[in-house]
Amino acid sequence: MNFTLQVDQAAVRSLADRFGAAPAQLRQAATRVLSIKGQQAEERIKRAIRDQFDIRTGSMMGSIGYDLRADVTGWPQVEIGAIYQPPPHLAVQEYGKTIQGKPWLTVPIEHPKNPMLSQSRGASKGGAGGVFARDIRDSPGQFGFRGTFVAHGVIFGVPEGFVGKRGAGLGGGRGWNIVPIAVLKRSVTIPARPFLTPVFEQIAREIPNELEATLFDQMTRIVE
Repeated sequence: MNFTLQVDQAAVRSLADRFGAAPAQLRQAATRVLSIKGQQAEERIKRAIRDQFDIRTGSMMGSIGYDLRADVTGWPQVEIGAIYQPPPHLAVQEYGKTIQGKPWLTVPIEHPKNPMLSQSRGASKGGAGGVFARDIRDSPGQFGFRGTFVAHGVIFGVPEGFVGKRGAGLGGGRGWNIVPIAVLKRSVTIPARPFLTPVFEQIAREIPNELEATLFDQMTRIVE
């Protein structure tokens, strides 16, 4: 999940001919430009994460950075992207993925009383709130249910105190309402929502002009 940016050597030779710059001056200009672009890339990627995702993104944000170093020839290069232990879901968000159930996936349903969305189970990672559908089915009493059942591909929770036939209360009305917990699916396709690649491509397009401007500024100062 990392991208490496370097200056184009052909472009560098062309600039050297135009400005009469020595190799050391060219490397200095390239180092300055790549350092600035690395910082900008980190800022833009983190901004894209904040703008695109409504989920908790601390692990994604914490993995983003840049690393400026010299390559084997001594010329600078900058590595940008998820360089600090990226979480597995970062690549899924960037490129998309189809996840297959074994045999089923449980997709949480938005409901104010759904424990998969409203409760946490410490360090475990289940639904959005840290609770798996199987936790609710195995121990319904811990989540305020007297039991669960499956109908039409949906797992429902029956609240404690529910009175009535199975299915009663689904549409509202008096008494306790059965709570829809999760939809059962054979697979789920997560669409790609790239936030690294667009920034890398934009930064790469900006480097040639900024390298020329930086070198021009350096050579002008030398002449003065």
